[in-house]
Amino acid sequence: MISSNTDNNNKEIKFVRVGVILKPRGIKGEVVASLLLPLPKKKLTELFIGSTTGDSTKYSVETLVPSGNYMVLKFLGINTRDDAEALRSLTIWTERFKLPENVYYINEIKGLEVRTLDGKVLGKLERVIPTPGNDVFVVRNDKKEVLVPALKKVVLEINKETIIVNPGFGLIEATESNED
Repeated sequence: MISSNTDNNNKEIKFVRVGVILKPRGIKGEVVASLLLPLPKKKLTELFIGSTTGDSTKYSVETLVPSGNYMVLKFLGINTRDDAEALRSLTIWTERFKLPENVYYINEIKGLEVRTLDGKVLGKLERVIPTPGNDVFVVRNDKKEVLVPALKKVVLEINKETIIVNPGFGLIEATESNED
């Protein structure tokens, strides 16, 4: 549903985070990485690895096998477990690409008004907190901050102007009790 990026000022993003290298796999230089967003339909032949795009190194992809929320990668020139170990915890970047339908880059939805099904305004989407299970929207208005889980059963619609959320799941009760 949501794709991570590093934009804090709604600027056009040239690179996006694809994943984070978790550990080496085997002895031939493969790595296991978390998958932070759906992969593009076109085959990725080059990726950038580093803590930020500014200090990253370009690598040619030999193989990339997605597996759920993970992917197994083999890069040209990374041929041993020690080579792969040196990449542990680094971020994998690629040039921005078109995402599948109903998946958004954070900078595309940041600042949108968040409303319930019945039209009650909860505030504006301030930021997105990535968590292992699902992202969490931080929605802020003049009085309070509301945390909204970015799940299909909670976030019902995202359009160019608003995000519509299901007021169930304790969301409204929690925000109303904080108004005292």
